[in-house]
Amino acid sequence: YRTYFRERADILLDGVLDVSNAQARFDSLVVLFEPEIPSHAQRYPGAGLWNLAQAANNYQDFLALRSPVFIDHLAEFLADFMAPVELSHFSATTQTDEVVLHWQTEQERDNTGFEVWRAVADSTALELLATSEQYPGLVGSLHSDDPLQYSFVDADAPVETTLWYQLRHTDTSGETVVHKWLVQAGPAPLPALVINEFLASNNSTNADPAGEFDDWIELYNRSNHNLDLGDYFLTDDLNNPSKWQLPTMTLRGSEHVLIWCDNDMFQEGIHASFNLSASGEQIGLFLNDAGLALPIDTLDFGPQVSDVSYGRVSDGNTNWQFFEQPTPSSANSALSAAPDESPTVLLSAPRISPNPSGGQMEIRFSSGRSGPVTVDVFDTRGYRVRRLFAENLPAGSQAVVWDRRDGDGRLVPAGVYLVKIQAAGTAVTGKIGVVR
Repeated sequence: YRTYFRERADILLDGVLDVSNAQARFDSLVVLFEPEIPSHAQRYPGAGLWNLAQAANNYQDFLALRSPVFIDHLAEFLADFMAPVELSHFSATTQTDEVVLHWQTEQERDNTGFEVWRAVADSTALELLATSEQYPGLVGSLHSDDPLQYSFVDADAPVETTLWYQLRHTDTSGETVVHKWLVQAGPAPLPALVINEFLASNNSTNADPAGEFDDWIELYNRSNHNLDLGDYFLTDDLNNPSKWQLPTMTLRGSEHVLIWCDNDMFQEGIHASFNLSASGEQIGLFLNDAGLALPIDTLDFGPQVSDVSYGRVSDGNTNWQFFEQPTPSSANSALSAAPDESPTVLLSAPRISPNPSGGQMEIRFSSGRSGPVTVDVFDTRGYRVRRLFAENLPAGSQAVVWDRRDGDGRLVPAGVYLVKIQAAGTAVTGKIGVVR
């Protein structure tokens, strides 16, 4: 590309951008315009169009400067592309609770490794986040004429705010070179459909169309577009994510829908095939993705008080609060004085990077409880390709690496695979794309 670019620049400099050639073309245009100037002067009096000679003299100064300016820009461009480490791609993608960085170099000279710098809220307040001494994935190639790809996961990123990232690399003399490329990562996208409020012990709050005081779950569409509820599953057992599929119906943006949890499937209204337990259990909302149940919103709640609901403050927000005055099918606004308690996410959806990949990939997840954890890879037929991990782990964020090999050490063919993580008494799955 650099060779073609320079060849094209030379053609322009020897042709249309050559001062003498440009001057000759301009003079020919003046000759063509000159006979028309008197009539234009009569048609547009006071516009100054009649003074063609003065306008031509002013423009000749521009023609004389045009070629040197182009040459300066060309030199600056080529100098940038002749940098020791030529960066051709740099991106930052915000996921649920982390930011994934990807970048590519076209060539590297004397590169021992990268540094990742991050700014929170203020793009000028960059601080060192990671070095190649801390993260082997940031180690440079020293010398390469081939494109190389890198990735880094900012697992502790404050994804609720705007972030900026910058790369720097270090050479063998210890000198740090700043890459001026600054990428921005916006706040983490939130799912459109969420569990917004639930009541697990309904003695007298509100009755269903049959006059029964049954438990209920309220869902809320936090987006501004319509959603088809038939694409989702609702469950009280995260080990059985597809326990009950919502009926096909449209939920408009910023609207609520109330699901009665009473196992009375043939009554008027929307009734799930399970009940809620006032002593505490799980609730999960899953997306039906081509037969796979992908976790969208899950929580684990403890013992509940009769006629006191638990919901988000406000609709679709991340904070939860007990409601002494439940708000089924309406906005969450009447907060109670009951003790505040945040729901515990038992097991987060796996975050896989890079994905798809032709080589090694990292599988990250978070567990709300300590205990045994297993991580398995399956093919689309349901056969287990390999068990990647089976140990006891503390609660918190975890990471497992898959090198694209099966249980016998052989590279698996390209295609779609599923990773299944079991921990904290529940299980989640994610898709992995393997490319050649």
